[in-house]
Amino acid sequence: MASIIGLLFISLVAYYIINRNKKRQLKIKAKNKDLHNLVVGINEKLRMQKRIGIEHDSISNHKKNKLTLSENFDLCYQESYQAILNEYPQLTKADARYALMFALGMSTEAICQIQSVQSSTVRKAKSRVREKLNLSKDSKLEDYFMPLLEYDNQEESLLTQ
Repeated sequence: MASIIGLLFISLVAYYIINRNKKRQLKIKAKNKDLHNLVVGINEKLRMQKRIGIEHDSISNHKKNKLTLSENFDLCYQESYQAILNEYPQLTKADARYALMFALGMSTEAICQIQSVQSSTVRKAKSRVREKLNLSKDSKLEDYFMPLLEYDNQEESLLTQ
């Protein structure tokens, strides 16, 4: 009897540890995805600055520190943001910013940090964007906007070649 209880206890502990590790791995993957999106945004910002003739070193550190995270996001993704506004004129600028973040697959937590809002605000923004685009509640906004971003990136790569 004691060996059965011991085996059951060991099995439960092993199950707990495995599930905890799986959850950690999922969190790490989500953080890596957010980090990747930010790095891609920084690269897009640098390419845009190069195209308009602003060298990276010529921007003063003082000015960099004055920009909010939301303003930096807008600068990084300016072209993609504008593409969404052009393609979907029924969206407001705020809706387009949220749509871009959804398209990039950013987590709700990351969007909350960038926008300095609560998660309920992000949920409301998702439903507002779905409503304005006449999408069902089950539709994934990331999948809906992704083709537009991919097309925008293809155009950009053609222009830089």
